[in-house]
Amino acid sequence: MDKLNDKFLAQLPPIIVIPMKEYLDERHPSAKLLRLCNAAEMITRFVLLVAVGVLQRDPERFANAVSKIKDKIDRPTFGSLAEMLRTFTGKKTLAEKTHPIVVDLRELRKPLGVLLDGEKDTIGLIAVRNLVVHSGALQSKQCAQILSDWERRFEKFVERLCFLGAYDLCLLRGEVLHRFRGVSQEPQPLQDQRGLDDEAIRSHKGHMLLVGSGDPINLWPFLDYDRARMRWLGIDERARDESPLIFARADRSRAVLTY
Repeated sequence: MDKLNDKFLAQLPPIIVIPMKEYLDERHPSAKLLRLCNAAEMITRFVLLVAVGVLQRDPERFANAVSKIKDKIDRPTFGSLAEMLRTFTGKKTLAEKTHPIVVDLRELRKPLGVLLDGEKDTIGLIAVRNLVVHSGALQSKQCAQILSDWERRFEKFVERLCFLGAYDLCLLRGEVLHRFRGVSQEPQPLQDQRGLDDEAIRSHKGHMLLVGSGDPINLWPFLDYDRARMRWLGIDERARDESPLIFARADRSRAVLTY
């Protein structure tokens, strides 16, 4: 789709842009369908953690929302991510006065729900992903047919994420805010050092923030910036470079993040 060009994607955080680019650049129908589902899941995950970051400002409502979905937090599936997002963006949970971005999250809630869960006689992307992953090998022809039904719907939805272009995913390094945009996972100094003297930002040093209208939204601990580490079957390796890491699941006494 023309609107989903490099210029549009360059305004969004890499956590969304990288899986989107992988989807857009893929040509094989089977792989492209899976990448579409992966991109949709990452968008859901990121929007959810933004809602969580906002709601943490209201401890009572936050605790009430967590009590409703606590059994889904440790190992969230695509479906449970969607359910948690509905919980955290509901009118009775997320008050508009909490932060200006709440209006955008509310406007995104219904179309994202339709995209993921479907409506009336149409299935949603969660069901499509379950079909692709759990039904055995689908033929390329079948995947191409599913793609023909979903590409435009998905890309049309992604256009709704344009409101994120008014915010910067940031990290305070030293005395300078650095932002993450587009495919690059290496932060660049923010030209407009908005609110740098504000204690609200200095108090979050080392944490990933969403900076724009209103106070900065602290995304820690569900979004971090570090060298990825893999520990599995006796292997213990760390990535060479730092990158944004987003919450994947909880494992015993630690949170597992991915990049």
